[in-house]
Amino acid sequence: MRVAAANTGIARTSLLLCGLVLLLSPACGRSSASEKGHGHKEHGEEGEHRGEGREGHGESGHGAHEGEDGVSLSAVQLKEFKIEVSTASAGVLPVRLDLTGEVRLDPSRVSHLVPSISGVARKVYKQLGDTVKEGELMATLASRELAQLNAAYLAAQANGSLAWIEYKREKKLYERGVSSQREFQRARLAMSRASVAVQMARRKLLALGFAKRDILAMARRPAARMSRFDLRAPFAGVVVSKHISQGEYLKADSQAFTVADLSKVWVVLKVYQKDLPLVRVKQQVEIRAAYGRLKASGKIAYVSPIVDPSTRTASARVVLRNPKGRWQPGLFVNGEVVIHELKVGVLVERTALLRQADSQCIFVKRGKGFICKKVELGKGNATHVAVLRGLRPGERYVSKGGFTLKAQQSKSSFGGGHSH
Repeated sequence: MRVAAANTGIARTSLLLCGLVLLLSPACGRSSASEKGHGHKEHGEEGEHRGEGREGHGESGHGAHEGEDGVSLSAVQLKEFKIEVSTASAGVLPVRLDLTGEVRLDPSRVSHLVPSISGVARKVYKQLGDTVKEGELMATLASRELAQLNAAYLAAQANGSLAWIEYKREKKLYERGVSSQREFQRARLAMSRASVAVQMARRKLLALGFAKRDILAMARRPAARMSRFDLRAPFAGVVVSKHISQGEYLKADSQAFTVADLSKVWVVLKVYQKDLPLVRVKQQVEIRAAYGRLKASGKIAYVSPIVDPSTRTASARVVLRNPKGRWQPGLFVNGEVVIHELKVGVLVERTALLRQADSQCIFVKRGKGFICKKVELGKGNATHVAVLRGLRPGERYVSKGGFTLKAQQSKSSFGGGHSH
């Protein structure tokens, strides 16, 4: 207590002396002010030291940290979080037109199988959804009409053989002068008529789908085979409809099966009137279906010259290869038609963009870390966008995985960097 009182007295005496000699010695005031400033400076330096201590504490923690270079991650962490870094460069931005449509069968590769002759289905070998090869047996019919046609062909063939023998005999007799010319001409006419009858009977069988070798071998077939009619696949494909059952009677025009070749399908897109001038043949199209799980690209092969009066739309056709059958007819699809290509100074992927307050930003490489720079955007599409300001060609930026850096930045701003 005595020491404190003594110090207080000394301080008061010092201030009194300074006041008395102020006019004679102004430096005393300046000295006091400088001492006060010096005291504030020391306090600021102490605060800076405390701030450095906090940064050092954050850097000593595990994982990412935010320092002078922004948010930093090690090479291992970049790979672990699937963060991709790309180089900003000029590029070509495809300007696309969004259209809707559906997948359809190629009409030229759809066959509606009809027996072409009436009969009863004896055996049915293929079911709905089965895959068939070209010429594969699908069903057999027992047909009374076919039996009659086969019998007529065999009879015509037998008559033709007899007429040929008679013609050869009459020709020899006529050449020897034994037979008259009238008899010879009669035999030749009979042979011609028999030959025509054979040809007509053969053509009826050919029209039913019989091969020539099968017709020629018909005489050697057993009687039970004379009424059998085989339904075979016209080409490789899939049975998409079936209207035949064992024991069922089918007329000549009954549709038994529908076989479709799904190795290629049509995508028919609807084009509204206002967009018709923009859509042309050979334009590139990106097709998506099933919520984006199915993707393919192709070119417009045909644009309808007629507008549907009920929908006021025309159609644009894209032919897609479909070896695995994933593009099923009837699927609703979205198509993006590339109607123009725009050259831009800086082109980046949309996955690089992050929302920051009311603006967009992109994480850019700075020193050992990344900082999120505000950018001004230009035109874009579903996957890429042009950057007008904020990013220069040659700069390294985070094209994918920026959300991880943003999360770490937010964590550091709330003091998360102190946690170990």
